Amino acid sequence: MKAAFKSFDFVLDTVASNSDLNPYLATLKTNGVYSNVGLPAKPWKVNSFSLAVGNKLLPGREPEVTNKPRMSPLEFRANFN
Repeated sequence: MKAAFKSFDFVLDTVASNSDLNPYLATLKTNGVYSNVGLPAKPWKVNSFSLAVGNKLLPGREPEVTNKPRMSPLEFRANFN
């Protein structure tokens, strides 16, 4: 991991595990994004300092539990014209 320190703009993790995210966050450049598509059984423990330094992002999304249709990106943009 030391060789990859601050070398990635984006990390895509496809493993749903309770692993320590902090080493992965250390591989991100400033404004880097860590995205996980899995759903771990327990909440992650992330050092908030790891996110704040370098303005890193750990995005999330609500589960699809509603039947409400989502707005397409073009419809969303049309609302601002």
